[in-house]
Amino acid sequence: MARPEAVIFCRDATDRERWSNLLQSEGFAPAAAANPAELLDLARTRKPRVIVFDLPDTPPALAELLERTARAAPAAASLAVLEEEQENATRLLSEAGAVLVLPRSAEENLRRCAVAAAARVAQERGSLQELRRLERRRVGLEGIVGKSAAMEGVRETVERLALSTEPVWIFGEPGTGKTLVGRVLHESWGRAEAPWVRLAAEELAKQPLERGLLQAVEAGRTLLLHHVESLPHGLQERLAEEVPRHRHRAVRWILTTLEEPRRLAERGRLDPRLLELLAGTSIYLPPLRERLEDVPLLAYAFTEELCLLNAWPLPRFARETIDCMLHYPWPGNVRELRHAVEQALLVAGGPELRPEDLPSPVRPREAPRAEAQRFREAKREVIAHFELRYLERLMARHRGNVTAAAREAGMLRSALQRLLRKHHMRSADFRRPRERLHVAERPPQE
Repeated sequence: MARPEAVIFCRDATDRERWSNLLQSEGFAPAAAANPAELLDLARTRKPRVIVFDLPDTPPALAELLERTARAAPAAASLAVLEEEQENATRLLSEAGAVLVLPRSAEENLRRCAVAAAARVAQERGSLQELRRLERRRVGLEGIVGKSAAMEGVRETVERLALSTEPVWIFGEPGTGKTLVGRVLHESWGRAEAPWVRLAAEELAKQPLERGLLQAVEAGRTLLLHHVESLPHGLQERLAEEVPRHRHRAVRWILTTLEEPRRLAERGRLDPRLLELLAGTSIYLPPLRERLEDVPLLAYAFTEELCLLNAWPLPRFARETIDCMLHYPWPGNVRELRHAVEQALLVAGGPELRPEDLPSPVRPREAPRAEAQRFREAKREVIAHFELRYLERLMARHRGNVTAAAREAGMLRSALQRLLRKHHMRSADFRRPRERLHVAERPPQE
């Protein structure tokens, strides 16, 4: 495994060698910069985790150099060395980006601790950058995952509509990603920094339509209205009357339906005036069973996202697992696939996701199994049954107090929380007298 990079900017040869030896002993691959230009070049090209500034320069000059280096390597953690501790100088360097400021008289152990602390800060910054990258991918064009012709067409349409303000109708079965595409449209719009409002039709039906619509329009610049066809006909008529009154507002309308809007209007389930007033482009999101070639890409994307969010090691998919996914019709579409990947990650016993880690509907019903596989499955069931019963009694005794329960069980609090998630248990279920639903008994999501 490659060592993390570090850069040393120190003009004194003895001090430079001292820092180099220390960083090597801490597991880094250090490189030395002879001048500011070389420092910035190393910061940009090597993406160091730690940068050491050990210079006799005045604090203002050092602060300026710190700021320039931070722009070149934003994830790196910088250590600065001062001739002597000065409160004002320390504050100045900290504001410029130094994680820690040490006096030149600092002993070896203190320097070693400072390097370790800086490395942890840099690791956290790297994780944060990766989360931001995933979020940008999720709400950007990259978030529309798939190599099928249908999804290529969706991406092309979204890109074409990036600077448009015309209404957009998105239709498809539940779980196909209508909200995601609506959010991508908003983010790609010229005014993506403006807020957006997601409003379900049933929410609009629970309050006076005029007030609810006015609040939504005033709150956001993109209004995503879900399942318009589920509004009662009377409310659809009133909505058609309200839309022209908000024409003067810079609002972009995105509406979702489960079927093609014109077909719904022909069957009397959608007011034709709404189609006329909010005429625009329609985007069809096909069910996952019609684009099974996208399943592996989606599974990998969900795995990367979930592992990063939960700090889990990234596993690999066994070939048999991908085959199971490709032969399953996915009636719940992309949403069901995400849930299946999450369950597999929770129950997997090793670095590989096996077919038996998937939810039972996805697994092959009559797949031939070796004796060793039957033994592993039986063992898994026994352990799962024990864990479930143990957790129920443990959490009941402590009335949902995870910290106290973890102390009694002799395990880390985070480990107990992972175990609770594995069995779809919540600490809140034990803080009030309520019958807990097992995952198999929970009502399906819409």
